[in-house]
This record gives sequence, C-alpha cells and structure tokens, in this order.
Amino acid sequence: MRALLLAVALLALPTRPWLERDGAAVVLSADVGPLFDGDLRTRLQSGLSTTLRLKLELRELDDGAVIGFGWRVARVRWDLWDERLAAVIDDPQGVREQTWPSIDAFVQSFAAIDRVPVAGSVPVDERVVQAVLRLEVNPVSADKLARMRRWLSAPEGAVGDPFGSGVLGSFVRLFDNLKPGIAERVLSVSGQPVRADRLPFVVRGVRPGGG
Repeated sequence: MRALLLAVALLALPTRPWLERDGAAVVLSADVGPLFDGDLRTRLQSGLSTTLRLKLELRELDDGAVIGFGWRVARVRWDLWDERLAAVIDDPQGVREQTWPSIDAFVQSFAAIDRVPVAGSVPVDERVVQAVLRLEVNPVSADKLARMRRWLSAPEGAVGDPFGSGVLGSFVRLFDNLKPGIAERVLSVSGQPVRADRLPFVVRGVRPGGG
C-alpha cells in the first residue's frame, strides 16, 4: 500500500524542476527519475557500492550565481544474496538507513523532490532565476582529490597509488576523461527560467505545476 501511495504521489510531481514560494522560502519540486538511465541502473545492481550526490541549485540566470542550495546523498549497494538495495541517505532531514526491494523502488524514493527548500528568501524583483539539478555518481571527496594531486606532483615512486593497489588504471582513466574532483558521471536537468516576482505561491492540497 505504501508503495502504491508513493507511486501515485510521484505521478503528480513535475518532471522538470518547478519553483514556488512558501512563505519567505523558495521550494523546489521535481521527479529526477529520468536521470537514472540504463547504465546507472546497471551500476546500481552490480553489487558494487555507489555514491550518489544530488545537488539542487537555484541560480540567477544572468551570471549563473548560486543563490540557493539543497542536497541529498546516498551510499547504496545491491545485496546479490538478498536481492534488495540498502542505502544510507544523508540530507538536511538527517542520516538514515533504508532498504528497497528493487532498483525501481529506490529510484522512485530518491528521485522524488517534493517542495524541498532551496533558499531562505529571494527578493520579489525582476531578476530571472532557474533551478539546476545535478546528479553526481561517485563524486571525488576533497581528501581523495588532495591525495590525487600529491600523487601527480610527486617524483615517480615517491608517493604510493592514492587509491591503493589494483585500481591505478581506474585512477588514471578518471584524470584522462574528467576534470579532477568532479565525479565518474554527472547528469543534470534545468528548470524553466522565471522572474522572481512571478514565482507562484504554494497552494496546500494542490500539486506543483497545477496537477
């Protein structure tokens, strides 16, 4: 029954990011499930641990400045024996452990952004704002990035492989294909630009986007 109710609720969420004013705050709603493509779903079901970091940004369109921010992080692993996905979720609500019976069930839960605050207040003026959501797969931590830089700058053999033995090839490919400190993959979706003085107000009982 809970899964059915969640599915019904998700049907009402906008696919593209949707911004509203909730009192002084600006809140964001979206279903980012479409970002979980076939390659990412295969990765999640591989049995390997995967870190997902979802960034919710409110930007000014003119200069791209970030004026509001939200986030959700999950460390997930598919249990090949029990055939279920376990995850540690970390977001402004706190840290919690959860399990799901399928990849689809996890994606439905993690991807549901329902009126999440992204800014304490935004002036009611003519500035144009836009929501940008970025899903980072296995982002590189600041500590790991520092170890990478020490390894790259040291004379050959002076500093050991920062990832440990057996994974140096993956480490080198990361630098060949991506900017250091980003992630293995970055998937993103942007909302429709809107003037700050035309942001709709939350109407309780009515879903975002007028559904």
